[in-house]
Amino acid sequence: WTGARGDRRRMTRVRARIRATSTDLGRPRWVEVPVVMHRPLPDGALVTGARLAVRRVAAHAVYQLQITVKMPEPSRAPWDAGARVGIDLGWRWQDSVRVGYTVDGAGKGGPVSLPNNIVGALAKSDELRGVRDQAFDAVRASLKAWLATQEGVPEWLREATATMHAWRAQGRLAAVAIRWRGERFDGDQPGLALVEEWRRHDKHLWEWEANGRRKALVRRREGYRVWAAGIASRHTMVAIEDFDLRAVARRERPEEQGEHDDLARGQRIASAPSELRDALRNACRSRGVLVVEVPCAATTITCHACGAETRWDAARYLSHRCECGAIWDQDHNASVNIL
Repeated sequence: WTGARGDRRRMTRVRARIRATSTDLGRPRWVEVPVVMHRPLPDGALVTGARLAVRRVAAHAVYQLQITVKMPEPSRAPWDAGARVGIDLGWRWQDSVRVGYTVDGAGKGGPVSLPNNIVGALAKSDELRGVRDQAFDAVRASLKAWLATQEGVPEWLREATATMHAWRAQGRLAAVAIRWRGERFDGDQPGLALVEEWRRHDKHLWEWEANGRRKALVRRREGYRVWAAGIASRHTMVAIEDFDLRAVARRERPEEQGEHDDLARGQRIASAPSELRDALRNACRSRGVLVVEVPCAATTITCHACGAETRWDAARYLSHRCECGAIWDQDHNASVNIL
């Protein structure tokens, strides 16, 4: 794990044997699978369970060997008043999606941002989803018009497409296309060709969308874990806000929504602040670092220099000048107050 990249790539390719079931005589039956280990098992870990999980990514199956381990209770890191850090978690766009801000006991720190390539990959997946939706709407309208002009259409096809105008899942039309192949009827070539051409193109876009999103989410998760491990290894106490993210995730009524609400919602989904917070908690727990959650009220609007509360359009303006003369970045200000 610490050698050359080529050595690591070769050594991570192993085979795992997992007991799947037993014979009638109680003898074990084993499943052996190739595995690419993406990280070593921790030193001192006790393996308490393992399972082979499978999930669908577009039309393909992705298998994972998930190993659960129990770690010995970490000893609390020696207290160091200077090794404290306050972290303001959130999301905003500033050249990239800022997902947090840190300030330590020495006053050092800075913003934590999500790489633009991850944001771009997630946006591309959403764009592909939109293209698929538009093509789905078009083919449903074309198929409905074609069926209306045909005689001798089988009853099963009439029934299967009766509620087609209300479908939201492309898979329903794909299932009709697959059945249609085996139950042909006279004069069905134009209609079947229409659906088959759509299905072929949609499957390509579906795999592109799903695989792109999966890769971006994995990179985001791993980046958060690496950042959290770095924070936990350098500090003995981490302070964050006691903030219920469900409150901001709740959608407003359509008449109450604005352009800024849609932008902020997109940034929140891309940044996944709950995933970042969980990664930070897990990293601190495994290293014996104390996590303190402080009330979130007024951390942004209270000036850390004079203690006065000021109101301004915090959604539009990142920096603020207090009446005491102090000028600060609102996320930096919140991190200092949290600390």
